[in-house]
Amino acid sequence: MRVLLVTDDAGYGDEVAAAGDAVGIDVIVIAGECNVAPTMRRAGANTVVFDAQGDADAVNGRAGTFATAHPEAVVGVVATGVDDGWQENVLVLHRWSCADRLLDTLSSAHSGVKIAQAARSSVGF
Repeated sequence: MRVLLVTDDAGYGDEVAAAGDAVGIDVIVIAGECNVAPTMRRAGANTVVFDAQGDADAVNGRAGTFATAHPEAVVGVVATGVDDGWQENVLVLHRWSCADRLLDTLSSAHSGVKIAQAARSSVGF
């Protein structure tokens, strides 16, 4: 799994990247104003996480649009004041959960996406 973390909080990006290094998960951190789709393709990322930095509503629309356009990727939002879970096609996680838990949850979601894609392709979808 290769994660693209979209955040303007360098400290948070460093924390998640360090946690990824510790368990062998590549985490690429980019600023919020960057063009995510081309960066995802260039980096070979298959998971994209948008950091809402406290306001999930501000990012949910962008993340939902991105998830619809890129169904092959797991797309998530980290924000404060949210309950963990899926909101349509976007995985929403509380931002202050530890970085290890974030990566573990993303890894589980990524595994589920790969299984679903394999099942769809085996029946001709």
